Amino acid sequence: MSEMKVLEKLKSDNSLNKDKIKSLQLTDGIINNQLQILTRNVSGVKDMVEDSVSNSMLSLDIGNKPETTIHEHRYFGIAPTSYETAAPKIISGGVTQRMLQFHGFRLLKDGQHYKSVVDAGATHPVSSNSAYERLNLARININLEQSYGVYFTSGDNINESRYIRWMEDTGWGDLWNNTTTPIIYTRAYSTISPGSLLEATCIWSNNREAPASGHIVSAATPGGPWVIRSSWDYRSSPQTGNTSYLYQEVGNLSTTYDHKVFNETDTVWSVLESLARLI
Repeated sequence: MSEMKVLEKLKSDNSLNKDKIKSLQLTDGIINNQLQILTRNVSGVKDMVEDSVSNSMLSLDIGNKPETTIHEHRYFGIAPTSYETAAPKIISGGVTQRMLQFHGFRLLKDGQHYKSVVDAGATHPVSSNSAYERLNLARININLEQSYGVYFTSGDNINESRYIRWMEDTGWGDLWNNTTTPIIYTRAYSTISPGSLLEATCIWSNNREAPASGHIVSAATPGGPWVIRSSWDYRSSPQTGNTSYLYQEVGNLSTTYDHKVFNETDTVWSVLESLARLI
């Protein structure tokens, strides 16, 4: 190839390269502009979606998911909240005697009135004959040392406990206020499903030896935290004393609960991500 033809060839190739470079620069510029526009649009859509979702979530119940829900509680206890008794007991010298005489605790589920889901106290129905009372001490846990307990010394229930007693100086009226723990508790041995209705019954010797105010409490573990499930209070209107029958304080315990779907640390995008996984 002659020198002239080689120079012409080089000029032609160089011209083509310049056109290619210009084209690439133009295309790259267009792409950059498009990316910038797209970024702006995405950012605007993100803000719009975030604002919309945030506004929608204002009406939701957002909070920490509870570590346990009340239908998972297996421990149930009794927590007096004062030293008053349901019916005052006056002894010699006009002195008011304040003591408790516990005869049992019963927890019925879903209206099954002849099947308790705990085994901690008097048989059901409660017999009017004290000879057939019994406390299953193996299933009762005591947080407060009792003054004494009474055992049968003869008959079918020999050596079985009939009741547990606390005198005022044991501190039974202050334990819940000071420690948020019940004086006595037991464990349910049956599964309790959400929505079950529980009927809890505290059984005392009579209303002169039953607390005038208190709570039925429950917890997932004996260490708590203990949650108030039902309460009673006769301090402002004491009952008339009656010692002819066992006194029973009944409370209905709901097992419904507010289900927390979100955590307080969740962001809109983490919630959307979680929802996306369900699709």
